Amino acid sequence: MFGFTRRAARRLLHDPKALGRLGEWLAHRRLAADGYDVVARNWRAPFGEVDLVARRDEAIHFVEVKTRLRHAKWRPEDAVTAEKIERYGRLAAYFLREHGLRNVPVRYHVVAVVFDPDGRHELEFIENAFKP
Repeated sequence: MFGFTRRAARRLLHDPKALGRLGEWLAHRRLAADGYDVVARNWRAPFGEVDLVARRDEAIHFVEVKTRLRHAKWRPEDAVTAEKIERYGRLAAYFLREHGLRNVPVRYHVVAVVFDPDGRHELEFIENAFKP
């Protein structure tokens, strides 16, 4: 896995922050491979954060990345709550205002990353996963 030994990979998977960063890195790579131009990672506003902001065609894409271990009770995408969806709508409006973007199509996606204990992973890109 990414040049890590199995032992190092297993240790990394037991650190929730490192696991989240790894999931975001994988999501970034996937978006780039799919033709998205990632313009911001962990973009912050006074009231929240967007994991990834990307451009493709004429649209701005806001991406929530959820990463879990295989044995977790819930699927990663189940962690995208109604509150988070509402916040993403406010974050998108703030981002567009801050960057002087008007009349731009906006899309909201989720990237769900699930890791096995041995470091292997599955990534699911859920396009247009929600609309605030």
